[in-house]
Amino acid sequence: GGVELLFEPSVEATEHPDLEGHLHHFLEQVLPESFREVMHLNMLGYHYTEISARLKIPIGTVESRLHRARRYLKPYQEHFL
Repeated sequence: GGVELLFEPSVEATEHPDLEGHLHHFLEQVLPESFREVMHLNMLGYHYTEISARLKIPIGTVESRLHRARRYLKPYQEHFL
């Protein structure tokens, strides 16, 4: 997206270049918009502090959005995650 990268991505985020597109598409189908970007970045290996800085939101907001997003994803965990 149009968000400026403030940190280098974690190693996990750079190991599989096609992973980002697949994750984004999956999350688009499953998650409400407010949780999507936070979960996407977390699944790519970004740490909470990196997500907070990149999206310019408090770490507590990152934590609560990830917690709620994981509840949405729980039914899919066995099959896809």
